Amino acid sequence: IHPFAMHNKNLVELLVHQSCMGTRDIERLANAFGQRDNPTSIKSIGMVGVEKDESVGAIVQLCNWCPELRKLDLDFSTIGDQGCFALAPLLQNQNQKLRYLSIHNGKIGNEGALILANALANNKSLRCMGLCCCEGINERGWNGFLRLLCNTTSIDATNESNHHLEQLWSHRSLGGAGRNLPRELLYLLHANLDRSKTA
Repeated sequence: IHPFAMHNKNLVELLVHQSCMGTRDIERLANAFGQRDNPTSIKSIGMVGVEKDESVGAIVQLCNWCPELRKLDLDFSTIGDQGCFALAPLLQNQNQKLRYLSIHNGKIGNEGALILANALANNKSLRCMGLCCCEGINERGWNGFLRLLCNTTSIDATNESNHHLEQLWSHRSLGGAGRNLPRELLYLLHANLDRSKTA
């Protein structure tokens, strides 16, 4: 896969069932992507079935070699709070253009949710985030996203809140249909869908 990854200038999407790849394998793939002839062609990466939090750092390294990346799919994974810690730098990277992030069946709890929410404080690209079937997240974790979208400590803080995130879901329920998301959070996500952010 190394020569193919390096020299295929038209490669748009990478989908890997990670059960057949370890952390070292992903690191090798990231190294190949670092030498690509056309790094801007990749728009979507799917690393399905990530089994170890340690692998997330290698995935982030892979994503950093894709400056036009729009979608990262980590579905059917067992990523936990440590994986969220490793993922945070990707969301904090001002040069990233990621618009969609999905983690399905993860073992993420409140701490991981708060890490992700904090990482999005200055993110102006991500529009959709799925934390689907992450049973460890309750109201405390979702409230981290509520504070992210509307910091009410001052009018300036409210103005500087993240007004870009438009969809956040769990249990395969998008945006306004989120089953266990606080009502205020759903309202703010809906408001962010509007082009005018004055609301």
